[in-house]
Order: sequence, then C-alpha cells, then structure tokens
Amino acid sequence: MPETSFMLQLGWGTGWHSKTFDDRLSEDAPLFAEIVRTHGLKGNKSRTFTEGDLFPATRKLVLEGEQSAAPLGWVRVDVAEVQR
Repeated sequence: MPETSFMLQLGWGTGWHSKTFDDRLSEDAPLFAEIVRTHGLKGNKSRTFTEGDLFPATRKLVLEGEQSAAPLGWVRVDVAEVQR
C-alpha cells in the first residue's frame, strides 16, 4: 500500500478479532468464559455462557457473485496531494 493510503475500520462488522487480541483472549477457555459473564459480552445470554460456546455468535459476509468480497467494515483511504 502506498504511503498516502491507510486502512480504516467503519461501523458494524469490523471484527472482534481485529479490535481485540485475536485468538489469544480465548486460549484460556475458563478465563474467557468468566470475562464474557462478568462483562456481559453476550448481552442477556452472558450469564449462561460456558467454555466452548461460540463467540462472537454473528457472522456476516459480503459476496460478489459466489466469491467473498473485501472484509466487512474496512475501507482503504487514499489521500491525494493538494496542488496549490
């Protein structure tokens, strides 16, 4: 990517893994389950969250024909030079 470009996360779908510690958080399953319950990360279902439950539970995918498209929630910003 050129020096005048950068990636930016926008809105829903930017991803749990890209905004947290990726899979490192869930490596210790008992601790991760406790974190989900303590901090209410599953909303109303947090109290019953146990080791091995799916987290996060939602997945969205944008398709172009039958191929997956760019990751949802990310855009590339290209900054143009200003001519004076």
